Amino acid sequence: MQTLVVWLRLPQGGQIQVGQLISSEPDQKRGGRLQGEFRYDKHYINQTNAFSLDPIHLPLQSGIISADRPYSGIHGVFEDSLPDDWGRKILIKRYNIARPKQRAPTLLKYLGNESLGALAYTKNKQWQTTQFPDETATLSDLIIAAEQFENNQAEHHLNDVIMQQLFQAASSPGGARPKIVLEYDQQYWIAKLPSNKDQMDVVRIEAATLDLAKQSGIIVPDFFVTEVIGRPILLVKRFDITYLEHGKTGRNHVISLQTLLGLDGYYTAGYSDIADIIRTLSDIPERDMELIYKQMLFNAMIANTDDHLKNFSMYRTNKGWELTPAYDLLPDVENRREHVLNFGNTGAIPVKDELIRLGKSFSLSKAKINYYYDEVRTTIEQYHSYLIRHEVPDRDIKIIIDRVKTRLKLLS
Repeated sequence: MQTLVVWLRLPQGGQIQVGQLISSEPDQKRGGRLQGEFRYDKHYINQTNAFSLDPIHLPLQSGIISADRPYSGIHGVFEDSLPDDWGRKILIKRYNIARPKQRAPTLLKYLGNESLGALAYTKNKQWQTTQFPDETATLSDLIIAAEQFENNQAEHHLNDVIMQQLFQAASSPGGARPKIVLEYDQQYWIAKLPSNKDQMDVVRIEAATLDLAKQSGIIVPDFFVTEVIGRPILLVKRFDITYLEHGKTGRNHVISLQTLLGLDGYYTAGYSDIADIIRTLSDIPERDMELIYKQMLFNAMIANTDDHLKNFSMYRTNKGWELTPAYDLLPDVENRREHVLNFGNTGAIPVKDELIRLGKSFSLSKAKINYYYDEVRTTIEQYHSYLIRHEVPDRDIKIIIDRVKTRLKLLS
C-alpha cells in the first residue's frame, strides 16, 4: 500500500494540501491489477475557493472516491501529472526504478513537485521545496546530454552534474520527443529539441505551424525558435505558470480531455465529444466552442493526425475552467494519413460536408461555421510562406505542401 499527499499549487502563489491518494500493490492473481482511491481533505473542501480536481470524476465531496482504473491504480487527473515516453524514460533512469516498480503511483512519488501543472505529491504532510544544484549546466550542455541520452550514450559521456541536471530538467514534460523545462528572461518555457529519429526539421515546422494557427484565429502560447550549438530549439511558453509581483509565480491546474472523457489506452472518440465536454464545463463556452471548432478545421486541413486527446486540455484559471492554448500542432510529418479523433460520420478522414455539419455540435450558427471554414482555409493556403519564413528546408517544404494540397483537395 502506498499513500501520497496531494497538493495544489495556487494561481496566486503558495500551495494547499487537497487530499490523499492511496494505491495498492499489484494483485498478481488478477494480472497485476491495481486498486486506488482518493479522498479530499475536509480542510480543503471547506475553503471558499475550493474546486474539484476533476469536475466529472472527482466531485468535491467527502469520503473515498475509487479510481476504478486497474492498470494505473490512480485517477486520470493524477496520471496527467506524469510525463509520457521521453520524460518517463528520464524519470525512470534518474531514480533507477526497476521495471516491476514502474507503475503510475510509484512514478508520482518520485516526480514529487516537479510536475507540470498545479498538482504535486509528497510522502508526508510536509511540503517539499525543490533543491536546485549549486553548479548550473548551460543549455548547450543539456542539449548535448539529451542527444546522448536518446542515443543511449549518456552514462559514458556525461559527468554526474550534467546528468543530474538533465534528469531534473527533462523528467516532467510529456510527449514522445526530447524536451526540457527552463527559465529564460525571467519566464518559464518548454524547450523542444530535435530528435535523432527526425526525418524532417520538425522543430522549425512546428514553429511555422504554430504561427499559421495563430493567424487562423487559434490561441497558441508565446513561442520562438533559437539556435544553440547549431541545433534549432523551439521555446514554448508554459501556460500553467502564472506570473506575480516580485518575480514570484503560481500555477494553473491543467486537465487533459482524455481524462475528462474518462478514456484510456486505445479509444474511439471524436471532436464532437470534445465539444460536449467544453459546453458542459467551460466558464466561457462561447469563446471556447469557437476556438475548438477552428482547431478541428485547422487539424483537418493541415492533416495534423497526431490529434489524440492528451493534446487537448482545459485549465482552471482565476476566471474558472477554460480551454488551454493549442499546442503540439504539426502536419502529418510521419505520413500516418488517418487521424486519431474522428470527424463524425466519415470517421478518421475529414470531408468538407461533415466538417460543416459538425459545426452544429459546437453550437455555432451556419454563418459562423461557413465564416470559420473559409477563414482557416484561406490562411492555410498561405502555409508555404510561413514555412519559408521559419527557415524550413526546401525538401521538407515540398513534402509538407504536397500533403497539405492533397488534403485541401479532399476538402474542396
